[in-house]
Amino acid sequence: MVGLMIGRITAPDEIRLLTITTQDSRRLQLQFDHEPWVQETYHEGTFSLLIYAKGEPQQGQLRQGDSLINWRLRPLGHPVLDPQLVLGFVSTRPLKGQWSGQDTEQGWQLSVQITPE
Repeated sequence: MVGLMIGRITAPDEIRLLTITTQDSRRLQLQFDHEPWVQETYHEGTFSLLIYAKGEPQQGQLRQGDSLINWRLRPLGHPVLDPQLVLGFVSTRPLKGQWSGQDTEQGWQLSVQITPE
């Protein structure tokens, strides 16, 4: 218990997801208060990002031509000890994704573009 308390005192501030917006029905933009660590994964035609930050579950759709791409953001792991989010994209066709991040006046912005293969 003491180790957890010391860890909480010496740990840096938690990174938080502030907003998610859809751009041009083809891209998602996620705004964070600080830059999180991000890792991408592909599995059987799906695309996912593992993001080390805290945030609320959300979901929605993107449109690429006549294809709908569903996305879902959900927590993974213990919310206090190991805050992680998974942002997953699925469609009826295999997907490929690109992401980039940049500093903004509000913090850090992650832009994700998904396209069917």
